[in-house]
Amino acid sequence: MKNLVERLEKIFLIGFLVTIPTQLGLHFWPEWSKVAGIRVDYLSPVLYLTDIFWTGWVVLKIRKGLEFKWGWRGWMALILIGLNILAAVNRCEAVYRWLRWGQWGLTVWWMAADGEIIKKYLTKIIPIWITVETFLAVSQMWLGRSAGGIWYWLGERTFNLNTLGIAQMSFDDRLMLRGYGTFSHPNSLAGFLIVSWWLWEMLKGSKKNRLVVIMTGLGVAVSGSRLGWVILGVLWIYKILKGRPLGVLYKRIGLGLVLMGIGIMWVGRNFGGWDSESWEKRVRLSQEAAEMIEDNLWLGVGEGNFLVRLSEYSLDTNLWRQPVHNVPLLLVAELGILGCLGWLNLGWSKIKKIKLKKTDWILVGIVAVTGMFDHYWVTLPQNWWLLAIVIGFLIFK
Repeated sequence: MKNLVERLEKIFLIGFLVTIPTQLGLHFWPEWSKVAGIRVDYLSPVLYLTDIFWTGWVVLKIRKGLEFKWGWRGWMALILIGLNILAAVNRCEAVYRWLRWGQWGLTVWWMAADGEIIKKYLTKIIPIWITVETFLAVSQMWLGRSAGGIWYWLGERTFNLNTLGIAQMSFDDRLMLRGYGTFSHPNSLAGFLIVSWWLWEMLKGSKKNRLVVIMTGLGVAVSGSRLGWVILGVLWIYKILKGRPLGVLYKRIGLGLVLMGIGIMWVGRNFGGWDSESWEKRVRLSQEAAEMIEDNLWLGVGEGNFLVRLSEYSLDTNLWRQPVHNVPLLLVAELGILGCLGWLNLGWSKIKKIKLKKTDWILVGIVAVTGMFDHYWVTLPQNWWLLAIVIGFLIFK
């Protein structure tokens, strides 16, 4: 019986890890998932395929008798969560989102128990993530639409080049669809690929596979994420320069800067088609988030309630129905100062013991930089799960 439980736990864990990039799920649409009568994906409770594997893994772990250390920090966190829910206009959404955060926190915590085996699995699974997502993203760009078929059952959305709001770019005036993979936006795909690749490099050590590097570059390229292009370019230059003698280093840095400059000019001249108002929308959302924070400084507007309250601060009701594209602003707006301090306090006993190497800091830097320009690390399931693994890896390595 014990061997059967261990095998099932292994199957559920592998299933959970393999399906992280997918977004196959069943959406539910209660009244509180709507804003002004319009369904909002970010507010919809969803049961994902990943959740089913995660639940099986967790149930079997609990059956083995794992214990939690629940001290004053835990009780303080519960009190702050309760206050945050009471402060929310849409309390049902706040409860749902806090349950999701609990799920996320358990995943980080159980990296301590299964950390080594998860790392072992990830060295084999991450190349699958990158290869499959890149293949699908390239296919979408080539076809000018979603690939359909089996990809639908991995969570690929149905769209084409003329779908309203679809992400596009152009090359020499030829309009092209940006690669989505199984993600809800190409930018989140690019962030996922870059962080996955860097984490894989750290796990593999000196044993590398150039195909993984090439597929990562190709996937980020077809995603059309300009920030992704810059970050990946900087990382590649860093990898090339690493360990070189100082004289050679200066020459290579100069060459790298020249090539990057040429690349930027080439992109600026030949590429276009991105949303011309993208930056303006981001700035306006940031301004509205700042106003929201000013009015709800201590307890926030409630977890998951940014979109619920956005219309009170937005001058344009047709503005993106999206969270502010900045993770720190989003967290402070929804959790308030007390909520953010509560999260920090809950994990402080582990955080203060973390000793990061240079490659660890680079991994943190990638998440931090992308998180300053987008929200997907805390709002979209694939990036959200990957972040749990990254944090678990850094804390419990």
